[in-house]
Amino acid sequence: ERDVAAILINGVGANGLAPDGQYLFDTDHPTSPTDATVLVNKVTSNALSGGLTAIQAMVTAIMKVKDMAGNYINPSSYILLVPPALMGVAHNAVTQIYGQSTSPTPTPAQTGQIIQAGDSYSQWKVVMNPYIAAGNTTDAGVAGSDTIWYVIIDPQERVGSHSLRFQWRDAPTITSAGLEPRFNPENGNLEVTVWARYGVATIDFRDLFYSIT
Repeated sequence: ERDVAAILINGVGANGLAPDGQYLFDTDHPTSPTDATVLVNKVTSNALSGGLTAIQAMVTAIMKVKDMAGNYINPSSYILLVPPALMGVAHNAVTQIYGQSTSPTPTPAQTGQIIQAGDSYSQWKVVMNPYIAAGNTTDAGVAGSDTIWYVIIDPQERVGSHSLRFQWRDAPTITSAGLEPRFNPENGNLEVTVWARYGVATIDFRDLFYSIT
């Protein structure tokens, strides 16, 4: 959560560049080196409290995005990523998509971290990440906010093409100090302790969309 939040927060400035050299979130990404058609994954002055109107503005931008081959990505499964302060607002926005009641608004404690809704046309999942909220600062010195929110294309929809990649910082190794391999008589398995460290990197911008009040 922390590493993903840092990439997203840094993505509005020079500390978070996409592979095309633009800011990760920008209003003039080229489609490809041979297609200068402008793609937008940054929608400003778009408060999530606007509900369906705010969601529509993001979806409109998403539906104009093409892959490197010039084909519309045309997703149908989305993750709405918000700071804790927008959890209830996000619930209302998603329920408006399906014409469901928006009252009473659940609190994060009542709903947990994930709310899901969907129909035959689209699926939405609301996820809360406390590391993008106000009071957090990335290593690059960029501050989080209680008014930013993101729409991320569900990784299961674009398998092999998603913008965020987990990568090893330190390859997995079998530890030894006081943690020797051991035989588990209950299941017949030889159990070992593996130590590893990984990070998150972005290889594209097409699955990540940013908005702010």
